[in-house]
Amino acid sequence: MVNISRKIVVSGLVQGVWFRSFVVDSARNLSIKGWVRNTDDGQVELLARGSPENVDLLEQALWIGSPLSQVSDVHSRQSKQTPILNGFKIIW
Repeated sequence: MVNISRKIVVSGLVQGVWFRSFVVDSARNLSIKGWVRNTDDGQVELLARGSPENVDLLEQALWIGSPLSQVSDVHSRQSKQTPILNGFKIIW
């Protein structure tokens, strides 16, 4: 099976509401490798690498988010970048 990498940016109320932890848990449950971080402009950015099906499932879950989050937009694009990290982690 071929893995894909996707860069995803999530907008809305996504900082200070445990959104990154939600992303980590969701990604790990789907065996996705990569990272998630806050951006200076109030968004959350992530790089996800895994099977196309699981990356799609993660992207769908991002619209739900953590209980306190309010997601207004999820923008994704294919990426040639491969996560250096093993597993899925919050980076700074």
